[in-house]
Formats: sequence, C-alpha cells, structure tokens
Amino acid sequence: MGYGTMHQLAITIMRPAAAATVAMWFVARHVSPALASRVAGAALAGTLATFALEAVRYPGFRMGFMPGNLPQLMGVLLLDRFALGPSLWSNVAGSPITSGTAPASG
Repeated sequence: MGYGTMHQLAITIMRPAAAATVAMWFVARHVSPALASRVAGAALAGTLATFALEAVRYPGFRMGFMPGNLPQLMGVLLLDRFALGPSLWSNVAGSPITSGTAPASG
C-alpha cells in the first residue's frame, strides 16, 4: 500500500486527533479542573514558545540563513499542490501545521 500523502493523513489522522484532544480537554475540565488548567497552561506555553521561534525563524529565512520555508512546504503538501506550487491558501493552511504542535510542546 505504501506511504500516505500529507493530504490523506490530514483527513484520516490529523482531524480526528485534534477532535480527540479537544474532547479530552472538555472531559478533564469536568472531571478534574486542576488537570484541565494545567493542560490549558501547557498549551498556552507551547503556543507562546512557537511565536518566539517564528520571530527568529522567519527573519532568518528571509535573510537566506535557512534553505526553505517549512510552513509554506507543509501547506503545499497538505493541500496536495506540490506540482502547482504555493498559493495564498497553502501558506494559510501550512502555518497552523507547523505551529499546531505548539500546544503539545508546552
């Protein structure tokens, strides 16, 4: 069968995983408010750390210190536009993919 594309993985894995994460947070909010508070704090810390990383990464990419723009590549792969190249929508779609790991890194 082989490897799946990013487009296929978004439909079969990423959307259900995001829904499960939100559902688990809602359950934790009712079962243990302290646990839900820690999860929310960790998600916020990861998101803030991602913004700090992007503040360094993007100027570095623009000045030529980095070979590629990862959010743009992820958007092209996510929308299955590899042969067509990047577009406004692929750039918009790729940004949450690279920063979407932020809540998990908190």
